[in-house]
Amino acid sequence: MIILGMISGTSYDGIDCSIGDFNVDGDAVSLKPLYTETFKYPVETYEMIDASMPPSMIELQRVCELDTKIGQAFAEAAQKAIRASGATPELIVSHGQTMYHWVSPAGAALGTLQLGDPSIISEATGISVLSHPRSRDVAAGGQGAPFASLVDHMLLNGTGKKAAALNLGGISNITIVSPNAQTIAYDVGPANALIDAAIRIHTKGLSHFDEGGAFAATGSVNAEMLSELLSDPYYSLTYPKSTGKELFNHTYLLPILKKYSHLSMPDIVATLTELTAVTISNELNKFGVDSVYVSGGGIHNKTMMQLLRDKSGSIEFLPYEKLGLSSDGKEAFIFALIGFLSMHNQPGNIPSSTGAQGPRILGDLTPGKMGFPIPQKVSKPMTALNILPL
Repeated sequence: MIILGMISGTSYDGIDCSIGDFNVDGDAVSLKPLYTETFKYPVETYEMIDASMPPSMIELQRVCELDTKIGQAFAEAAQKAIRASGATPELIVSHGQTMYHWVSPAGAALGTLQLGDPSIISEATGISVLSHPRSRDVAAGGQGAPFASLVDHMLLNGTGKKAAALNLGGISNITIVSPNAQTIAYDVGPANALIDAAIRIHTKGLSHFDEGGAFAATGSVNAEMLSELLSDPYYSLTYPKSTGKELFNHTYLLPILKKYSHLSMPDIVATLTELTAVTISNELNKFGVDSVYVSGGGIHNKTMMQLLRDKSGSIEFLPYEKLGLSSDGKEAFIFALIGFLSMHNQPGNIPSSTGAQGPRILGDLTPGKMGFPIPQKVSKPMTALNILPL
C-alpha cells in the first residue's frame, strides 16, 4: 500500500506529510520512503490554534471552527503532497492537531482530543482516511503516547544492543529498546515548549523559537531557577506517563519569569535549555544505553544537543537518518505505518510503552470515493521494519 501519513505536533509549526510504499515482508514491514515535506498552516488557522491552546478556555463554537479549519488545512496539505510526489496513496492517515491531552494528577490519561475533520480530507482527495489513532489506546487504559515507540521498537529490536530513540518536539520523549526485555517509552518533559514560550513572551510574538540555540548560547544557567523547575511533580511520576502543553505552557512559565525578572532573557533561555538537557540525560543515564537516535525540531538547536552530549557521558547521539528515516519526516511515517498495520488487522501500539491493557488495532475509518478499504489478514504478527532505498 502507498500511504500518506500526516501530523501537526505540539509545536503546531506545520503539517508534516510523509508518503511511503509499505509491503508485508514475512514477519516484517518493508517501507520505501517516497516523499516528505512540511506545509505551514494558513496564518489565520495558525493564530486560531495558538489562541486556543491550553490554558485558554474556549467555547464549543471555536472547537467546531477549529475542527473545520484544521481539516481544511490538512486537506490542502494532502493535495499538495500528492501532487508534488506524483504518488497515489491508497490511504491517508491523519493524526490531526492535538488540542488537549487530559491527564489526571496521578498521571493517568483520561482522554485525548485531536481536531481536523477527516471527512474534509476524504472529500477533497477522494481517498479513505484513518484518523484518531490515539483514542483507542487511551480507551484501553494507555497514555495514547508516545507512539514513536512503535517505529523505534521495530527498527531497533533485534539488533542485540541496548539503544534509545529521542524525539525533541515541544515535549521530549524517549524509547528504550533492550535485548530480551519489553520496550519502554514515555514523555520526559518539555523539550522546546518552555523555551518557545519564553522567546514568544520576550519578543511579543515576533519570534517563536530560539533559532539554533543562539539565545541559550549567550546566557548563563541560574542554579536557583533550575532547581525550582526540576521540582515539578511530573518528573517524579513513574512511567508509562505522558504530558503536553496542558501543563508546560506560557501560563506555567509566567510566575517563574516574574520571580526571576532580574535575569536577562539569554539567562532565562539558557536555564530552560539546561532543564531539557538535565531531565533527558537523567533518564538516559538510568538505562545505560550505548547510543541514542535523535529526531524532532530540537536537533537543530546546537546548544541543546551539545548540552545533551556533555551530560550523557559516553552515550553516542546519532541522527535518526542513520536508521533510514528522515528526522523531520519520522512522525508522519509513524502514523502511515499505523495505518498499514490497521489495514492488515495488526495492532499499532506497544502496551509496555503506553500502558494500555493490551495490543489494539488503532484508528477510525472515513470512506473515500471507492468506499472502505478492506483490511487484509496476515498469517503472523509483523514485528520488524525494513527501510528500503529509493
